[in-house]
Amino acid sequence: MSPVTIPRIKLVNFHEYQTGIMAVRRAVFVDELGIAPDLEWDNRDNEAYYAVALMDNEIVGTGRMQADGEIGRIAILPQWRRQGLGSQILHCLIEAAVHAGQNSVYLSSQLNAVNFYVKLGFVMSGETYLAAGIPHQHMDLALTSNAEQASN
Repeated sequence: MSPVTIPRIKLVNFHEYQTGIMAVRRAVFVDELGIAPDLEWDNRDNEAYYAVALMDNEIVGTGRMQADGEIGRIAILPQWRRQGLGSQILHCLIEAAVHAGQNSVYLSSQLNAVNFYVKLGFVMSGETYLAAGIPHQHMDLALTSNAEQASN
């Protein structure tokens, strides 16, 4: 029986992993979803926390979080979907938010992914809207610090 390789999830520096992160985002957002490249690439990458899913040192999924708690750009290559990598990336970013002292995080979910985020505790707020021509929903997640969890 051959050994099973399991993807690793870790927080990384954007500059160190930029090529792989951009390749995954290009494949998912630009090529698959048809989002214009000028809408996908912004000046917020340099300041973001990044979580990646690594398989044999190749990035197969990624997500980012801004200092204000905005989570976004969650992308998993098609052949790696439905294996829990999106949840693991999200949990990694949420853990980083807790360690950074955030009280909450938020994101803009494509409508077809709302249930994924609801299962992870996110709550919808506001009306749906278009972003890059795709219907989206604002979602929030209140965070509980380790100290608060210990006192409960």
